[in-house]
Amino acid sequence: MKPLILNLKKEYFQEIKLGAKKEEYRLCTPYWQKRLENKKYDKVLIKLGYPKNSEIEKILEFKYLGYEIKTIKHKHFGDDPVKVYSIKLKSSIKACTNCGKVLTEEEIEYYNHFCDNCESEIHEELINELTKNNNKEKKIWK
Repeated sequence: MKPLILNLKKEYFQEIKLGAKKEEYRLCTPYWQKRLENKKYDKVLIKLGYPKNSEIEKILEFKYLGYEIKTIKHKHFGDDPVKVYSIKLKSSIKACTNCGKVLTEEEIEYYNHFCDNCESEIHEELINELTKNNNKEKKIWK
């Protein structure tokens, strides 16, 4: 399943990253209607501008929780009330201590502070380090 990708200006990206903004708005236009209504997504990627995929600090990942249609007044859309798709963003953001990827509930529960990829890498590094130290100790005692 493809993710819903939303590119944002720095101001709004930072608000979401800090947890102050819990939803992202898109005008109710045929363009967004085609992309949102009757579509299924597994996650929402919030991007600061148009970053490269390697610029993970500029990408936030959320579980897709759907949207509501609301009428709001917002400085970005002008002085008059407008009808928008209010895309829900999960309020609790917890990122991997190592790489910054937003963690799923399962990763938070199982791996605590790391995503599954980093947990595997860190585990391998620890085993390699312990093996090296163990081999050094054996050489010293011989």
